[in-house]
Amino acid sequence: MTTPVPQPVTVLGLGVMGSALASALLDRGHRTAVWYPGDDATIDVPIAAIEHLLHAAADRGLDNALPELLKSTMERANAAGHGSDSFAGVVEVLRRAEVAA
Repeated sequence: MTTPVPQPVTVLGLGVMGSALASALLDRGHRTAVWYPGDDATIDVPIAAIEHLLHAAADRGLDNALPELLKSTMERANAAGHGSDSFAGVVEVLRRAEVAA
């Protein structure tokens, strides 16, 4: 039986679940990158921060599909006038997409 090789992982969000998940991954030897926008951050702030995350994750060989999707959604929220809103403004963009579908 072969021993599984720990894979690099990115955790978005450090709430209760994200913190527990990141801790468990680190305990099992996974290279773990984390990103948390904060409760009081406006949408325009993490757009710049996620660029750094994307580059750092790519340098570590991580799959950036989810962070790219998050960045795209935040950019849509910013373009819709929610840039100075809290991160919850992203939900408004998702709601509009749901209504349009």
